[in-house]
Amino acid sequence: MNPRALSAYAQLDANTIALSGTVQLTLTIEGPAPLRVETQREWFQPLTLQLWQVAPIAPAQVTELAEGQQQWQQSFRLDPFERGELQILVVPVQVRAAENAPAEVNFGPLSVQVKTLIGKVELAALHPGTTIEPAPVSERTLPLWPGIIALLGLVLGFAIWVRWRRQQPVPTLWEQRAQELDAVVKLAPADAAMQLSMLMRQWLEADTPLPATRRTTPELIALAAPASPVELLRECDAARFTGQEISSEQVREWVGAAREWLWQLREFRESAKTSEDAQDELPKQLGKAARHK
Repeated sequence: MNPRALSAYAQLDANTIALSGTVQLTLTIEGPAPLRVETQREWFQPLTLQLWQVAPIAPAQVTELAEGQQQWQQSFRLDPFERGELQILVVPVQVRAAENAPAEVNFGPLSVQVKTLIGKVELAALHPGTTIEPAPVSERTLPLWPGIIALLGLVLGFAIWVRWRRQQPVPTLWEQRAQELDAVVKLAPADAAMQLSMLMRQWLEADTPLPATRRTTPELIALAAPASPVELLRECDAARFTGQEISSEQVREWVGAAREWLWQLREFRESAKTSEDAQDELPKQLGKAARHK
């Protein structure tokens, strides 16, 4: 293997399982040290999450290899929801090896055959039927009123809680996003760049036709995606992949810029609801606003 090249592969511990069974998937990436793999909020495509219940087995592990190489591994447990040939689709992963430029790693599609397995039934192995044993008769009957009082207390407490919940205002989508930006300021500066970049990509993909979470920043520019907050994403990428020090003041400036961009996104999104033509023009308008900032 070229000592400066990346290699990635996915391995299943079984290709056929029962509907009540489970399968373990291990993702492995090898490359020159230091090997940095971007943490994903979702490791699998939506179709996979409809077919499987997925849970990480343990945190990702990095192991030192020979010739200055490192190995990154992450394992998951998958439990099927239905039978048949079920696909497992892993989202592309952003990786930076040594001083190389960030690269996107794809693991390719995997599939597992899920069957309903019933073993051979031997009549001799069946247990004879038994009758229900009568319940023992107690010599003393405990009073019912303590249990009734406890039950009434639970019902009353639940009713009070339901009424309190109904009185609480439900935050709008934009208020929820603003709260998520407030939470970024409280993170460590190194984590704030990653979280802020992920939030902006998710909102951009949710409100425009741009595949922002599945593309790198240079790819978004190549796709002529003017709706992207390009300069802010570039600064976050530089902080994440070059290891430069970030101050808390810098994080607050980023969050302020993201908040202004989010307000523009809200205005254009709401104005686009009344017309299909306005919906088509949304990315162009947002791009103009981003360039005028």
